[in-house]
Amino acid sequence: MGKIKIFLKFLLFFSILSSLLHLYVSFFAQEFCFWNKGIIFGIADFLDPYLLSLFLTLFLIFAIYALWKPYPKYWEVFAVLGISSFTNILDRLVHGGVCDYIDIKIFLNFPIFNLNDIFISTALIIILLMILYDTAFGKGGGE
Repeated sequence: MGKIKIFLKFLLFFSILSSLLHLYVSFFAQEFCFWNKGIIFGIADFLDPYLLSLFLTLFLIFAIYALWKPYPKYWEVFAVLGISSFTNILDRLVHGGVCDYIDIKIFLNFPIFNLNDIFISTALIIILLMILYDTAFGKGGGE
């Protein structure tokens, strides 16, 4: 097993742990939650949470479907994206918003976020890098 596959397995494992932690906090420790009604950084917080959840679910399904065929050997990245996104979408459906609980105020006023946001961003960056690598080197879909 290559280093990339080992890294992706660790990423998947920690994204599952992150999702379980997120569900615990949003259901049983809500005093730590800042409820984000928007998408990212509070954008589109005026939309109905059910409509927004439907839109995000359809977008997630489309994105995974469109990228799965060229990159099936990196299924862990899509699992990370799906698990972390699903947890945020479930939060939005149940509570009307996503529980954000990490507030970092070091050098600037950074938005409040949760661990799933980190895993979603990491998965999207990895997918982008796979596409750029294949485009630059003509690999044709991660093969």
